[in-house]
Amino acid sequence: MRWYLTFALSILAISLLACRVPKPVSSTGIIDEKVIEIWASTDLIQPGQTVKLRATLTNHSGKSQIIELKDRPVLDLVVVAGTAEQPTRIRWSDGKPLTADLTRLALQPGESKSIELSYVVQGCCNSVQAYAEFVDTGPFPPIRPGIVIFVGSYPHGALP
Repeated sequence: MRWYLTFALSILAISLLACRVPKPVSSTGIIDEKVIEIWASTDLIQPGQTVKLRATLTNHSGKSQIIELKDRPVLDLVVVAGTAEQPTRIRWSDGKPLTADLTRLALQPGESKSIELSYVVQGCCNSVQAYAEFVDTGPFPPIRPGIVIFVGSYPHGALP
């Protein structure tokens, strides 16, 4: 009888470990004392539901930072869905004119700037990738911390 109870509890424990509850997810990147973070309201969503995305840039230096570009946004959010053969990219900046609101950013020490995007997930794929894009004026390439949002269910073997 005792071995049966131990066996049943072991099976229950393994079953519970295999179940994952959707949760918010985030990722960060750092460049020259500036931290860029992307955050999503969930890491698992069903087709037709909305995921909320946020990109935040924070100045962790002890001095004011001014970034000014001519031909692209300083900070953007990008969602990539579809298939590898036909990816669809949706940008927060899509349809917005390239005014100083998008191409210039001034942050005091400790100050942050955030942008948000709500995206309705279609039934096109098993996952949606999202990333924040920060372009600095220095010698550094764009920083793009990213996350994966699973659609429908977690893949077998996905880590919690």
